Amino acid sequence: MPRTKSWEKFYRQNWLVVLYSRSKNPIYAPPIDRETGLVRNDPANLHREYKTEKDWFLREPTNDMVLNCWQNFGYNVGCLTGTQRNGRLLTVKDFDVKKIGLSKDDGRAWRRERIALLKGWNTRVVLTPSGGFHAWFWGDSDRAHAFVRRMSREQNVDWLALTDMTRGAGGMVVVPPSSFYRERDYFFLEEYAEIRDVSEEPVPLSPLRPDPVEDFLSGLDLRRKA
Repeated sequence: MPRTKSWEKFYRQNWLVVLYSRSKNPIYAPPIDRETGLVRNDPANLHREYKTEKDWFLREPTNDMVLNCWQNFGYNVGCLTGTQRNGRLLTVKDFDVKKIGLSKDDGRAWRRERIALLKGWNTRVVLTPSGGFHAWFWGDSDRAHAFVRRMSREQNVDWLALTDMTRGAGGMVVVPPSSFYRERDYFFLEEYAEIRDVSEEPVPLSPLRPDPVEDFLSGLDLRRKA
C-alpha cells in the first residue's frame, strides 16, 4: 500500500493514536515499562507533550500527524475503538491462537489454511505477528459476538475458542503499518476491505431465569394441614 496519504484516506473514519516505537503502548503511557524496567522508544520525545490520555484527547491530533510520526520517526500506530469520527461504534474482536494451544509458527500455519474462510467474513481483518487476527465490526460487542458465533456454525470452525478480547469504548488495537523487532508486521488480510455492519445481527435471547421467590415457593408444600 502507498505511504502516508493513502493510509490517512484509509483510516479517515477512525481515531488513530501514536504508539511508542516497536510497542503496543500509546505515547501517553509511562515512558518506563513497569514490568521490565526498560525505557520505551520515543525518538521524537512525544511523551513530553502527551503525558496523559487527557493531554492526547484535549489536543485531538489528526490522523495525518499520527501517520507522519510513523513514517518520519518509526512510531507504531494504534486505532482507538468505540465511537469513531463518523459517529459509528467500532468493535474489534481479538483472536489468539494460544487459546487453542498453538505456537506462533503453528498458529500462522493454522491461520493460513483458513484464509479463504476469513475472507468470507467480508470485513476488515488485521493479521497479527503472533498468528492471530483482529476482526473489525460496526456495532456493539453482543452483535459482533453473535456474528462470530454464526460463522463458527456455518464454517464449522470454533472461532469462539480463539476469542481473546473484545475492544469497544475505551479500547485500542495496534494497526498496520506497525511492526516489531524480530516479528512480522501487522498487515491487512485484504487492504481495502470495508468494515462489516453487524448492527442488525440477531442476538440470541438468554434463557429466562425463574423468579427466585416463585422457584422457592414451588418447592414447599403449602397445603393446609388437616
